[in-house]
Amino acid sequence: MPLFSFSYGVIDSALPTGFFLLLLGCLVAYYVFYNLPFVFKNPFSIMLVIYFCILALDIQDFRSERKSFITVISLFLLIGVVAEVYKKYPRDVIFKELALSSFLILSIFVFNALFSTAFRFNPGAMYGISTGVLFGNIVFAAFNFLPLVCYVALQKAVNERNKWYFLIYAISVFLTLLTLRRSVMLLTLIGTLFVMIPLMDLKNIKRFFGIFLGLSLATLIVVSTTGFLEMIQERYELRQLEDRNLEEEGRVQEIGMVYRDLFVYFDYSPWFGYGLFDASGNYGKGFYGNRNLHTDLTVLIHGSGFLGLFLYLGMVGTVFWLVWKKTKTKNDAIQFVFICLVFTTYFITGRYNSITTTLLVYLILCLPIANKISEIPNNPTLVTE
Repeated sequence: MPLFSFSYGVIDSALPTGFFLLLLGCLVAYYVFYNLPFVFKNPFSIMLVIYFCILALDIQDFRSERKSFITVISLFLLIGVVAEVYKKYPRDVIFKELALSSFLILSIFVFNALFSTAFRFNPGAMYGISTGVLFGNIVFAAFNFLPLVCYVALQKAVNERNKWYFLIYAISVFLTLLTLRRSVMLLTLIGTLFVMIPLMDLKNIKRFFGIFLGLSLATLIVVSTTGFLEMIQERYELRQLEDRNLEEEGRVQEIGMVYRDLFVYFDYSPWFGYGLFDASGNYGKGFYGNRNLHTDLTVLIHGSGFLGLFLYLGMVGTVFWLVWKKTKTKNDAIQFVFICLVFTTYFITGRYNSITTTLLVYLILCLPIANKISEIPNNPTLVTE
């Protein structure tokens, strides 16, 4: 599903959006039908779907919001389904499929960068960047998938000493730094550190230094033979990051604006919100014009009220609690902390309705729920523990 969603987002499809939504709906219906027990394991998922369907009756122009609605409904169902699916398969098999999916996503990401740069394909013109490495249709929050797939790819490379996974990971990290997406860059580097932590003992010290030396050598080669540092500097200046601080960030200000809308001006109901997908220009007395809300916190409260927020947190909290109960090893605990960090960061920065990124969070998170019986002999401990 993440590979399918990401691939469709990269290309300029000649097919209508309705085709993508129909295919997405059929896939989700298939997963739900064959995993119906999830309804009792995570009832918040179904409750949230029903609640959003009720709120959708008040959408003035449903056709324009059809894609957003079907996407979030699909995500709510899939978040509940993942844990139920994982119980049916050995962890080795699931990780193998997840790693392959991550490898293919990164391969498409790298090829897309090469293609976009070679043909100057830059429809989004993110941050005004028009030279150097370009990323085509991938802009802004669309890069949020990178820390997750890089984390899985590096884990596969370390576990099985797979040079192809290590190569695609290394290339992707350098491209990630050129996106100048602060949260994405930081989480990708933190994910690398979290993969390396289990190797920091006497038994794995040789592998740790080998990987560290390989990364250092690759960094040295790239920096010394390309215009990488100059490109970073140019993009840094275009973003004007030195002139921005926490108080000036729109994401921080919008939280205060929504709070005043609810509890100072009483512009709309705190329990049911203003309306689904209708935040643009309808918060903070229009202070930001048509700028939409960004953080998941404000988007959920504005669109569905505190009732929607509570149901959403109940749904994701149930998954995290199920995984925490199954977390028995050091490696699983490290992974749990990393995913918690990613979830919290993206909950603050926003875009919970991204299938690629959001679903990847739970596909990685739920690995400890999978069957512990290994089907692959001599599988490395990072996968099977």
